[in-house]
Amino acid sequence: MTFDVQKTQEYDNAKPYELIAQRIIMHANNVQVIEDDDTPGRPDYQKSWFDFRTSDQITYEVKQDSRSINTGNFFIAGMQSFKNETYKAYCGICKTKADYYMLLFGNEFYKIDTDIIIDLLLTNTYKVARYGNKRGDTIYGILLPVAHVKPFAEVYSISGFE
Repeated sequence: MTFDVQKTQEYDNAKPYELIAQRIIMHANNVQVIEDDDTPGRPDYQKSWFDFRTSDQITYEVKQDSRSINTGNFFIAGMQSFKNETYKAYCGICKTKADYYMLLFGNEFYKIDTDIIIDLLLTNTYKVARYGNKRGDTIYGILLPVAHVKPFAEVYSISGFE
């Protein structure tokens, strides 16, 4: 299934991929988004648990790795150090409460059950990678090959988004 998501004023630099993923899920599952990072009253600490919840009470985490198309891997974050402190299982797969991950690869979103990602990570030895963010934190994650995800994922193509 292909979704045309021509750029519109509703997309800002902060979360265009989340908005696209929301549209895909709403259309494909005939549901509405009832909670996301912008929902009034949602505490900041809960914003890292999932990106949005739909009317069927399913939660989603949306991830976009700009290097995935070149590496053939999804970066699955797991640990983070805050300005050179001790590494903690404070982010990504270790903290999420999402039922599904929506992983962007080129012009496709891969929807995969979070438990399947965890099973894949536990049953194979994958490369570990790290990157630093603008605040000076370092995030460690595992490079999960797209080829290992594809058999377990629903794949949605998108067009009209650059």
